[in-house]
Amino acid sequence: MSDVSDITQKLDHILRTSISNTAFQPANERAAILRTFIGRIIVLDGIPCSGKTHLGRTLRDYFTENGIAAIFLEEKINKQHLGRFYAAMKRGESPNPHSFPLQLCAMHECIQIYKEAVWYAGRGPGGGKPHVVIIDRPIWGNRVFEQLQVAKGNITQEEHEIYDSYIVKHGPYLFDHLVYLYTSPEKAHHRVLHVRKHTEEADMPLEYLWELQRTYFIHIHKHVVQGDRALCVIANDDAYVSAEGVIDTLLKHRMPPKIKRSSEDLIRTKEVSTVFADWCDHYAQ
Repeated sequence: MSDVSDITQKLDHILRTSISNTAFQPANERAAILRTFIGRIIVLDGIPCSGKTHLGRTLRDYFTENGIAAIFLEEKINKQHLGRFYAAMKRGESPNPHSFPLQLCAMHECIQIYKEAVWYAGRGPGGGKPHVVIIDRPIWGNRVFEQLQVAKGNITQEEHEIYDSYIVKHGPYLFDHLVYLYTSPEKAHHRVLHVRKHTEEADMPLEYLWELQRTYFIHIHKHVVQGDRALCVIANDDAYVSAEGVIDTLLKHRMPPKIKRSSEDLIRTKEVSTVFADWCDHYAQ
């Protein structure tokens, strides 16, 4: 009987030690919060050189350092198509003959990346271990670029229908967070020419970035009006927005700000930058 009692006491001691020291200790609070992002898809968007790639890598590393499986799927652009597109733009070719090939190729890559994202998030058939998935420019953003070229007459209506039908065929494209990094066109243009310095982007004009920013504004304006809580707009003029700060912004899950004026009116009165700044302040609060 005493042997049974001794064994019971030893087991009780082991159990108490295990509970108090390791097994049921509360996890690090930040790590516990970060685990809620497992299986989510976070998409980053913005004009060229808005800081998407830098932030995507930073977010991936931050989650990984905290023991959370994460992957960053970087944008893939055909450099040859891109270089020809900007060179034709510089020469003033109208319509630009390289617009449609560039957008079609970019869209195809976006679709493939989204399929990878679904797999890594553990959402699709045969998906692997769920990760936090970060995408560098989603299909949503690729469509902004394409629609600008349609508006400029560089992509015909027939070409647009081909492009759009392919996107619809492979959709829908669901994500949990849409982070738009707001950077002024002037700042982004400086980074393109003096920081990134990719040969194929050497002919990119500043006006093109302004046109893209205005086109993005129209689409983000729609999301704001519709009350899309997946959206947040973050200022990134200094290119050093922190992973922790972005995650805190996503956790707030704010309702979009109220806005009464149309995007067309705001563009016409040249108030786009002011409204973007207001949105950045709203999501940063």
